[in-house]
Amino acid sequence: MNANKMIIREVEFGGDGYREVLAMRDRLLRVPLGLTWSQADLEGEAEQLHFGLYDHDDTLIACVVIKPLDEHNAKLRQMAVDEQYRQIGAGRRLIQGVEDILKQRGFRCIKMDARDTAVGFYRKLGYEIQGDVFTQVTIPHFRMTKVI
Repeated sequence: MNANKMIIREVEFGGDGYREVLAMRDRLLRVPLGLTWSQADLEGEAEQLHFGLYDHDDTLIACVVIKPLDEHNAKLRQMAVDEQYRQIGAGRRLIQGVEDILKQRGFRCIKMDARDTAVGFYRKLGYEIQGDVFTQVTIPHFRMTKVI
Protein backbone atom coordinates (compact mmCIF):
# COMPACT_ATOMS: atom_id res chain seq x y z
CA MET A 1 0.00 0.00 0.00
CA ASN A 2 1.35 3.40 -1.02
CA ALA A 3 0.88 5.97 1.75
CA ASN A 4 0.30 8.73 -0.81
CA LYS A 5 -2.83 6.94 -2.06
CA MET A 6 -4.36 6.93 1.41
CA ILE A 7 -7.14 9.46 2.00
CA ILE A 8 -7.50 11.73 5.02
CA ARG A 9 -11.04 12.59 6.07
CA GLU A 10 -12.41 14.63 8.91
CA VAL A 11 -14.80 12.45 10.87
CA GLU A 12 -18.01 13.89 12.25
CA PHE A 13 -18.38 13.56 16.00
CA GLY A 14 -21.06 11.04 16.98
CA GLY A 15 -21.38 9.37 13.59
CA ASP A 16 -20.37 5.89 12.43
CA GLY A 17 -16.90 7.13 11.44
CA TYR A 18 -16.39 8.62 14.89
CA ARG A 19 -17.39 5.36 16.57
CA GLU A 20 -14.90 3.50 14.35
CA VAL A 21 -12.13 5.98 15.25
CA LEU A 22 -13.03 5.73 18.94
CA ALA A 23 -12.86 1.92 18.75
CA MET A 24 -9.41 2.11 17.12
CA ARG A 25 -8.15 4.52 19.78
CA ASP A 26 -9.48 2.20 22.48
CA ARG A 27 -7.98 -0.96 20.93
CA LEU A 28 -4.54 0.51 20.21
CA LEU A 29 -4.03 3.10 22.95
CA ARG A 30 -6.20 2.25 25.98
CA VAL A 31 -6.63 -1.53 26.16
CA PRO A 32 -2.86 -2.27 26.09
CA LEU A 33 -2.52 -0.10 29.22
CA GLY A 34 -5.46 -1.77 30.95
CA LEU A 35 -7.54 1.41 30.64
CA THR A 36 -11.21 1.79 29.74
CA TRP A 37 -13.11 4.88 28.65
CA SER A 38 -14.78 6.96 31.31
CA GLN A 39 -17.22 9.80 30.77
CA ALA A 40 -14.44 12.21 31.81
CA ASP A 41 -12.12 10.77 29.12
CA LEU A 42 -14.67 11.57 26.43
CA GLU A 43 -15.71 15.02 27.67
CA GLY A 44 -15.03 17.70 25.13
CA GLU A 45 -14.80 15.30 22.19
CA ALA A 46 -17.67 17.11 20.41
CA GLU A 47 -15.57 20.31 20.26
CA GLN A 48 -12.48 18.51 18.98
CA LEU A 49 -11.53 17.59 15.42
CA HIS A 50 -11.36 13.92 14.49
CA PHE A 51 -9.44 12.66 11.45
CA GLY A 52 -9.08 9.24 9.90
CA LEU A 53 -6.70 7.91 7.27
CA TYR A 54 -8.35 5.41 4.94
CA ASP A 55 -7.07 3.03 2.29
CA HIS A 56 -8.57 2.47 -1.19
CA ASP A 57 -11.39 0.27 0.12
CA ASP A 58 -12.38 2.69 2.93
CA THR A 59 -10.66 0.73 5.69
CA LEU A 60 -9.57 2.89 8.63
CA ILE A 61 -5.76 2.78 8.83
CA ALA A 62 -4.96 5.50 11.36
CA CYS A 63 -6.62 8.26 13.33
CA VAL A 64 -5.88 11.36 15.37
CA VAL A 65 -7.77 13.85 17.51
CA ILE A 66 -7.00 17.59 17.39
CA LYS A 67 -8.09 19.81 20.26
CA PRO A 68 -8.18 23.51 19.33
CA LEU A 69 -6.65 25.50 22.21
CA ASP A 70 -7.28 28.93 20.70
CA GLU A 71 -7.44 30.41 17.20
CA HIS A 72 -3.75 29.65 16.44
CA ASN A 73 -2.80 26.71 18.69
CA ALA A 74 -3.98 23.12 18.70
CA LYS A 75 -3.14 20.00 20.66
CA LEU A 76 -2.60 16.69 18.89
CA ARG A 77 -4.14 13.85 20.90
CA GLN A 78 -4.41 10.10 20.64
CA MET A 79 -2.77 9.31 17.33
CA ALA A 80 -3.05 5.61 16.47
CA VAL A 81 -1.95 3.57 13.45
CA ASP A 82 -3.25 0.05 12.87
CA GLU A 83 -0.43 -2.47 13.38
CA GLN A 84 -0.50 -3.82 9.83
CA TYR A 85 0.00 -0.33 8.36
CA ARG A 86 2.98 0.73 10.46
CA GLN A 87 6.37 1.25 8.81
CA ILE A 88 4.87 2.21 5.42
CA GLY A 89 4.44 5.93 5.99
CA ALA A 90 0.80 5.93 7.11
CA GLY A 91 1.47 7.86 10.32
CA ARG A 92 3.61 10.41 8.50
CA ARG A 93 0.92 10.82 5.81
CA LEU A 94 -1.77 11.41 8.44
CA ILE A 95 0.24 13.94 10.46
CA GLN A 96 1.41 15.91 7.42
CA GLY A 97 -2.09 15.97 5.94
CA VAL A 98 -3.67 17.11 9.20
CA GLU A 99 -0.96 19.78 9.60
CA ASP A 100 -1.89 21.10 6.13
CA ILE A 101 -5.59 21.18 7.03
CA LEU A 102 -4.90 22.97 10.31
CA LYS A 103 -2.63 25.49 8.61
CA GLN A 104 -5.41 26.27 6.10
CA ARG A 105 -7.73 26.89 9.05
CA GLY A 106 -5.36 29.42 10.60
CA PHE A 107 -3.56 27.30 13.17
CA ARG A 108 0.14 28.06 13.56
CA CYS A 109 1.38 25.74 16.31
CA ILE A 110 0.68 22.13 17.26
CA LYS A 111 1.43 20.89 20.75
CA MET A 112 1.24 17.38 22.15
CA ASP A 113 2.12 15.06 24.98
CA ALA A 114 3.96 12.28 23.13
CA ARG A 115 4.65 8.83 24.49
CA ASP A 116 8.39 8.35 24.91
CA THR A 117 8.26 5.52 22.36
CA ALA A 118 6.90 7.96 19.71
CA VAL A 119 9.35 10.83 20.25
CA GLY A 120 11.64 9.71 17.43
CA PHE A 121 8.72 9.57 14.99
CA TYR A 122 7.59 13.10 15.85
CA ARG A 123 11.15 14.49 15.80
CA LYS A 124 11.51 13.30 12.20
CA LEU A 125 8.40 15.37 11.41
CA GLY A 126 9.88 18.53 12.96
CA TYR A 127 8.41 18.43 16.47
CA GLU A 128 10.68 19.53 19.31
CA ILE A 129 10.74 18.41 22.94
CA GLN A 130 9.75 21.06 25.48
CA GLY A 131 10.78 20.22 29.05
CA ASP A 132 11.40 17.01 30.93
CA VAL A 133 9.79 13.59 30.84
CA PHE A 134 6.58 13.14 32.85
CA THR A 135 4.14 10.29 33.47
CA GLN A 136 0.70 10.30 31.92
CA VAL A 137 -1.69 7.32 31.68
CA THR A 138 0.96 5.23 33.46
CA ILE A 139 3.73 5.75 30.86
CA PRO A 140 6.52 8.30 30.18
CA HIS A 141 5.63 11.26 27.92
CA PHE A 142 7.33 14.39 26.59
CA ARG A 143 5.71 17.70 25.65
CA MET A 144 6.46 18.47 22.02
CA THR A 145 5.61 21.39 19.73
CA LYS A 146 5.88 22.37 16.10
CA VAL A 147 5.25 25.66 14.34
CA ILE A 148 3.37 24.94 11.12
